[in-house]
Amino acid sequence: MKLKVVIYATLFLVAFLALSQLSYALDMPSGIDNPMSVRFPELLTAPAPTWLQEGVRVTYSDLATNSGKTGNGLVQTDVVALDGGKVATFTQSYSPYLGAMRPVFSTAAIETTGGGDIWCNPEVLQKIPDRTGDDLTVLRLPMTVGEKQYQAIRFGFKQDTYELTDFYDLDTGILLYRTIDYTSDSRATRYMIELLNFRKVNIPWKDGSVPVWLSPGDTLSYQGQTITQTQGAPTMRYPLSIQASVLSAEKRFAEINFVTYSQDPISPSQIKTSQTKSISGVAQLLGYWMPQEAIAALRPGVLDTDPDTEMQINVVKVDANGVVFEKTNQKDYMAQFAYDSTGKLVQAYYQYNPTTIVLQLVE
Repeated sequence: MKLKVVIYATLFLVAFLALSQLSYALDMPSGIDNPMSVRFPELLTAPAPTWLQEGVRVTYSDLATNSGKTGNGLVQTDVVALDGGKVATFTQSYSPYLGAMRPVFSTAAIETTGGGDIWCNPEVLQKIPDRTGDDLTVLRLPMTVGEKQYQAIRFGFKQDTYELTDFYDLDTGILLYRTIDYTSDSRATRYMIELLNFRKVNIPWKDGSVPVWLSPGDTLSYQGQTITQTQGAPTMRYPLSIQASVLSAEKRFAEINFVTYSQDPISPSQIKTSQTKSISGVAQLLGYWMPQEAIAALRPGVLDTDPDTEMQINVVKVDANGVVFEKTNQKDYMAQFAYDSTGKLVQAYYQYNPTTIVLQLVE
């Protein structure tokens, strides 16, 4: 993970951010690199830890403070594809709202097998010597996370106005704990995550493939609206459109560029434009596409219930036209995603009080 993306995510964790899940930010291998791979380049060519497999989900609890404000929630990283020495990951942040979790911010990344945002090859870690210095400290120590004992290795990085501290399990290479301290314009920001859970998500189509229609340069257009209904106030409707362009398509994942056009609710005459990038992989639920060959084998019912966020994914409908999924926290958030018979996302619907977002593919 690049530090600038982490800080960016932190700022959004301390305030509610209502974004369509089609508008992801992308943490690509550019900008400020993970200092682990910079200081220890052997991670770039090392194999993946044995637990790093498609469909794995790692959950962290998080806490962010900025200018006296505090926000807490959960962060989940899914391994959505392993392809040619690359690991495609999708990370979703959740924030509590009225006693339930809501998705608030997402990032995606393409990383090397030997070292990613939340893992390092354990054999490489075990060979790194202890050291102390002004910009890097390496120490080994016992550590307790979630009532479980680990033998950990601690890395402390300092540069200019930020400090990053990572703790990895020496046996598995998984990230146990992270703190980031950043100061800008005399304002201090701290971001902390701690390992909470690790599990394999049920992906019925894990042996599927990237759809043949997914070609670099292809663009799909979605149009719809954002509807806000507040008690005692008139209903507000604002147009929304998204251009989704395929940047690259590998065997197991694809990179997508999204350009979003939305009306500014404060200044309705102004159109806001934002551009983000994301990744969809074969081992992913509710991505931009799904493997075409998997649709016929699906049946209505519960597909997955996450024990940490209580998010439940259901197959609502399957027929000759395709499949409809629902994602809900079973309280105050619900989203539906419709895919046609080729695996293409054709409709998205989000409902979280007081906002509803509707998007439809325009052929």
